[in-house]
Amino acid sequence: MNENYQAMNEEELRRLINQLIIAHSKEQGHNYQAAPNQYRASSIPYCNRKIALSRQLSEEELLEYPEEEHLVGVSIAGQLIHDFLEKALEPIELSAEEEVRLKIGDFEIIGHYDLLLQVRGIGKIVVDVKTCSDITKVHPKEGHLRQLLFYQAALGEIQGALLYVERNTLQTKLFVQEYNKEEFSKLVLKVAKLHSYMKREELPPPEPEFDYECISGVGKCRFYQYCYGTNNQPMA
Repeated sequence: MNENYQAMNEEELRRLINQLIIAHSKEQGHNYQAAPNQYRASSIPYCNRKIALSRQLSEEELLEYPEEEHLVGVSIAGQLIHDFLEKALEPIELSAEEEVRLKIGDFEIIGHYDLLLQVRGIGKIVVDVKTCSDITKVHPKEGHLRQLLFYQAALGEIQGALLYVERNTLQTKLFVQEYNKEEFSKLVLKVAKLHSYMKREELPPPEPEFDYECISGVGKCRFYQYCYGTNNQPMA
């Protein structure tokens, strides 16, 4: 067999397999279409420009700014681990993967928490599960804490916890968070600012909430070139 022909067939098959994996992962996830006045809990902790671009660009335009391939694998592994934990924690589980909403003025925040547990001596606690590659280096990310804060608010200002799970070994690390009304108010103000841009059909400036969101190399934002061009200079 011609080596070039074989390589071409292998690459075509690889692309087909990847397309099917991505399509199936989208079917399994929470891919609801947010209304113009709705914002997803998983995105609100981060850069308002990124949120706006994800919503304002057409499907064809978004294809020009693909997510990095490794993030698809991380997402799929995360969903498998979520499903495993949902079964493993049934003895203390009240509910899992339930949708919650908060109406604030003329906009709404919507999301799905991972687990709601009833624990003796603690009471109800909402748990958000995150996967990682090395549990020994894990510290709670501010973006994850903000997402958890929304679930706490939506469920009556209860306790919350981040449960990090190492993808290769299933080792865990837990960080408990008390509800903080002041911090949640700051998060609401951030979303209100984004909503004001969206209503005017304007694009917010590139203002990443955290350094790693934008220019950290492997985890670079999909819209980095849109915002900074090829010369790493801010664009309008």
